[in-house]
This record gives sequence, C-alpha cells and structure tokens, in this order.
Amino acid sequence: MREPAGYHPTHDQVVAIAVRPLAEQVFRWQQRLEGAPQVILRLELETEHVEWFPARLRHILDNLLSNALKYRDPGKAESWVRLGLRASPNDYELRVSDNGIGLPREGRPEMFELFYRAAPIRAAGLGVGLAVVKLLVEQSGGTLSADSGEGQGTTFVAILPRYDVDDYLT
Repeated sequence: MREPAGYHPTHDQVVAIAVRPLAEQVFRWQQRLEGAPQVILRLELETEHVEWFPARLRHILDNLLSNALKYRDPGKAESWVRLGLRASPNDYELRVSDNGIGLPREGRPEMFELFYRAAPIRAAGLGVGLAVVKLLVEQSGGTLSADSGEGQGTTFVAILPRYDVDDYLT
C-alpha cells in the first residue's frame, strides 16, 4: 500500500543527516534552475552530520541557496556561495553567505515578511521563501538573522537547536 504524497509524521522526526551530500545535491539542483553553472559552492563544515528534521533542513537549504544564486552579481569576476556549519553543545549554526548584489538598507527590515520581493515585479518568485525559512527555524526553537549590504552580498545565520535522535526513536 502506498502513502499519499504530502505531509507525513515521519517528516518531522529527528534523524542523523549527512550535510555535505545534501548541500551539494540542493546546490546543483538550484544551479540548474537558476542557470548559474559558474557559481562556486564553498563548504566550511566543522561537522559532517546533524541530528535534525530532514524535510525542514532541506527546505531551509533550498530557499537560502536559491536566493544566493538568484541574486548573484553578474558584474563580479567570481560568484560564490559559502555554506558553513558549526556545532555547539546546544545548537548548530548554519551560515549561508554569498558575494551577490545584497540588499539596499531600505529593503532589509521587510526581507522576512510574506510576499516581500527584492526582485523586479516581472522576475520569478512569490516572495514567500524567506518567510517560510524563518517560520521553519522559529517553529523548531531556533532563530534566523541576516546581514546584507548593497553590492556586498548577504549572510543568513540560522541557529538550530540540537535534538537527541534517541529521544525520537520509538
């Protein structure tokens, strides 16, 4: 018997996740979607695995990497996206940085609001990605912040609480 597509309780279970292959897979997929084969992914992983919610982590990476690629600066000789991951006893720090176009000062306060778009009205996207990322992070007990400067790129920092996978095994 096959389960219907969509929400399933196992999507919200904490499991061990190998971050490097997940990040590389998501990045390659977003590179193809955004037509950005020249952009370089730099991984700075202090830990290779996290014990977290796999569907939430994938969604967070999908949106943050997509934005980094979408808002790259075509005038720069080299475009890159850096994904950093650090573990402490209580949480993981997930950092996604780029050297893209960044956001002007007036756009920063609204960046996490639903339907906010930095792109021109004709560009693709609904403006829900960062709002959903913030919701997923905060529903998990974490925080999301951003630092951006026009012409200097953007850095998103998600602090994700650590969970013990043994607490979720039944």
